[in-house]
Order: sequence, then C-alpha cells, then structure tokens
Amino acid sequence: MAPTQKPSTITPTANIDCTILIALVSDICHYPRSLLPAPPSGPGGLYDSPAVNSQIAAESSNPVLPNELYPILTGRALVCVPEAEAHVQQIVDTMATPSERARMSIIFAKDAYSDRPRSALVSALADLSTHAVPADLELPITLTAFPPPNPNFPGTVARRVCARIFPDLDPLNKPIVLFGWAAGFTTVTSNGVLMHRLERAINRVLEEEEKEGRGDAVVDGFTAPSVYLCRAPRSLVGKQRQHRRGQESGKGGRSEADG
Repeated sequence: MAPTQKPSTITPTANIDCTILIALVSDICHYPRSLLPAPPSGPGGLYDSPAVNSQIAAESSNPVLPNELYPILTGRALVCVPEAEAHVQQIVDTMATPSERARMSIIFAKDAYSDRPRSALVSALADLSTHAVPADLELPITLTAFPPPNPNFPGTVARRVCARIFPDLDPLNKPIVLFGWAAGFTTVTSNGVLMHRLERAINRVLEEEEKEGRGDAVVDGFTAPSVYLCRAPRSLVGKQRQHRRGQESGKGGRSEADG
C-alpha cells in the first residue's frame, strides 16, 4: 500500500474523511483573502494562527478545490462515516463563520437545505464560493454506517495490522480507516501522518508473514486499502480565534481536523 495522488486509481465511491470535509466548508478554500473575515489587529494584518496564514497564502497561488479536490471528487459517489460528520459538525458549531456553517449544511443537505436536489445544493455551494462548482459534484455526501457487508474482511494481514496500530488510535480515526478498507472504497484524506503510519504497519506485517513462510498465501488473498492523499490540509478560518484563546490560556493551538 502506498497513498497515491493519481486520480485514475480512485474508486467510483470515495470515502471522505474529516480533513476533506473541512476543506469543502472552509472560507479559506472558497474565498480570496480580500473576502475573508478581517484578522485581528497585528503585524501586517495577519491572523493569530500561522497555519491559517500559510494556507491563505497557498490558496492564492494554488487553490485546493478547483485544482485538486473537485477534479477527483466530481462524478463519484461521496460517502463518509457518521463519526467524521459529527466531529466536523462539532468543530463548525464551535468556531465556524456563518458561511462555513452554511456550507456544512449544504454538503450534507440538512437544516435549511434538507431534501434539496443535487442541482440546488451545487447552486447553493456556488453562491458561497468564488470558485465554480462542478454541476456533477455528487451532493449530498451520504452517511454510511460502519461496517459495510464484506465477508472477506478482515483477512490475516488486516487483522494483524489492526492489532498493531488500532489500540493507539482514537475512536474517530478507527472507523474512517476501517470503513474505506473494508468497503473497498478509496479514502480521500490530507492526513498524511495517519496514512503513512498505516502503510508502514502493512509493510511490516507483510515482511513478517514472508519471514514466517506464509508470504505467498497471504499476499494472494490480500487487498491493500486504497488511499488518495491530498497535498495540503486546510483549516476553518475560525481556527485563528481558537489559536488566540490557546495563547491566552498558555496552551498551543491544534488542527481542528485532528482526531
């Protein structure tokens, strides 16, 4: 298994994780700097969070939505586990701007956007963005409870990988990782730390199986998880308020999409 950045390898149904949900709703991804909420007074008019400032600068030259996410998501069924949606909704309720809150409702067709057809959801998202939204972006994202029916999962390697890394994973990342793998769906994420950790665990287990003389039989029945690794994570622009509160209380900031 190696996380890929080749769109051709993505399955017809894509498993969306928290980091991608954040990108889909963030003002940073939808608006230029001139339309973002005014930052607190400071040197050069910067936000309190270095991460937010860095992401805003990156978006001005290479925006994530039109250049990467829309091309790989468009035309595919989009699903996510309830744990991911609930986690991001909690973040949105705590720190999002009004436009970020509205986008969260749009992509899941809830609140004022409940029961809207795809065309209306796409139009509503476009109204809150300076980027064109593809007409065939499959909205709303569907919540799919884990586990999906798959009698062949987990196999020997998957069981050993899960035993190796899952005790240290929080209740959020476990279903995100397992769902895509078990269902055979590509997981789209910008959480490179978690995905490379999963990759290393799989490679170690495969090496151990080979040393123990079971390599050929195990590999013949093994299907690695499919992962598309987005090049850069994004935050909600409200992250700067959380970062300021952390400074005032003597605590550092933390990425809101972290599990």
